[in-house]
Amino acid sequence: MAQQSSVTFETIRNFPALSLNAVQAGVLRSAIIITAASKTLGGVDTGLLNNSKQYVTGFGKEGGLNDSSGSQASKLNISLKDNEAAYGATANYAMPQEFGTRKARPQPFARPAVAIATGSKQSEIARAINKEMERGALVAGQSRETFR
Repeated sequence: MAQQSSVTFETIRNFPALSLNAVQAGVLRSAIIITAASKTLGGVDTGLLNNSKQYVTGFGKEGGLNDSSGSQASKLNISLKDNEAAYGATANYAMPQEFGTRKARPQPFARPAVAIATGSKQSEIARAINKEMERGALVAGQSRETFR
C-alpha cells in the first residue's frame, strides 16, 4: 500500500509540469495553424510578405520565417511569457496590406488566418474578406481594427 501512495504522490507532484507541456503544445499548434493559414491568403509578388509571416513563443519555438521562396525577411523581435505565442509579419507593407490605406483597399491575411484557426466557417471567412475588400480605401479618421 505504501508503494502505491508513493506512485500517486509522484504523479500529482509532476502534474504541473505535464499540464504546462500540454498548454505549450496547444499554444504552439495555434501559432502554426495561424501562420500556415496566413501564408495561403493573399497573392505573392516578391515573396517578402510570405517570408515575413512567422510565429514565436515564450518557450523558444519559432517558425515560418523565410520558409517560402523569394526575398528574405527579418525576425520578429518580441518578448513573451512562457505560455504565450505571437504571430506577425515583419514586411514594411504588411500593415497597409492588412488594413488598407487611403489609396489602397485592404487585402487581409492575418485576421482571416485567426478566424480559420478559431474554427470559423469557411463561408463566413470568405464573406468577411469580401466585405473588407469592398469597403475600399480608408478615409481620413477611419480605422479597421475589427474583422467582420
